[in-house]
Amino acid sequence: MCTTMKNQKGFTLIELLIVIAIIGLLATLAIVSLTSAQQRARDTKRVSDMRSLQTAFELYYNDKAIYPVLSDGTDTWVELQTKMKTYVNDILPLDPNDSNGDAYVYLTNNTDQYVIGATLEDTAHKALEQDIDAAQGGAGWMSVTSTDTYDGVDATLNCDAAVYCLSGNASGS
Repeated sequence: MCTTMKNQKGFTLIELLIVIAIIGLLATLAIVSLTSAQQRARDTKRVSDMRSLQTAFELYYNDKAIYPVLSDGTDTWVELQTKMKTYVNDILPLDPNDSNGDAYVYLTNNTDQYVIGATLEDTAHKALEQDIDAAQGGAGWMSVTSTDTYDGVDATLNCDAAVYCLSGNASGS
């Protein structure tokens, strides 16, 4: 008795490899798309956080006639959180990738000016067209060195390229 292969049903090895390759390609495309969406979401949160902080600093200034001044040699974000507790619902926002607060920077040279900044992952983000360096003529307009320290180190914030910076001053400009 001779059986033939024609009566057997199933997939060949080549067919299985083609299906696996197609599934792998689709999975790769989905992961790349998801990563891009996550970056956009983190940048949107950063921009929102900076605008909320700007509002909180203006409320602080309206009450105290100065912007928060920080002590040298302290952890800036912790001290700033203590000073701003009333204005930010008890806790300052933290960067989505950095739960220590090191990614957002607050600098003040005196009591009537401040700059806050956050580095965005997307260097072509639309918000970068509306921050302080864009308003003053383009990248590289502002580099701030604070008399305060940030995490115990003299701080500098370069408001160009992918750094989203907002500022405030008592004169309103």
